[in-house]
Amino acid sequence: MKNKAAVMGRNGSIVTMPKNGRLNVADCRTLDGSIPALNILGQNGYILSVVTNEKDNAKDGIDYHRIVHHVENWIRGQVYSPIHFRYCYHHHAKKCDCRLPKTGLLKALARDENVDLSQSVMFASSKVEIATAQKVGIENIIRIETGKADWDNDDLPIYTNLYEAVNEVISNG
Repeated sequence: MKNKAAVMGRNGSIVTMPKNGRLNVADCRTLDGSIPALNILGQNGYILSVVTNEKDNAKDGIDYHRIVHHVENWIRGQVYSPIHFRYCYHHHAKKCDCRLPKTGLLKALARDENVDLSQSVMFASSKVEIATAQKVGIENIIRIETGKADWDNDDLPIYTNLYEAVNEVISNG
């Protein structure tokens, strides 16, 4: 039997993005209800997976990979279920298959964790995440409002935070 996954980005679904656009541990804050939402998903049999594009390492002398993994461990320490983090660190110009909206990160999740993507849910905080989910056959796509206003998909449900969205998913079975 295949697993179902709850897939989301980190910034906009779980944590806030710092004002300067750089991930900084000191500025990192969980969004209202995001940690309880992750715990509810885990308790209901979802494999938790965060997929995100990241910047190249060592820009401006900053060890960006170290910061990313520090934030990852900080989130992991608050969640009861295992949570998987998958990143694309490649530059936009490189021809990789993993930089969202390409599908490599989600295909690896399906393969490595025995996930049926058609039975999974994407909590999307950007149109890039929506496009990626659609390409791999995730039908249950829920938008999380981040204030970015980059939505093209008015027909998808939208919630103000991950907690509200998760409660809806769980109550509808």
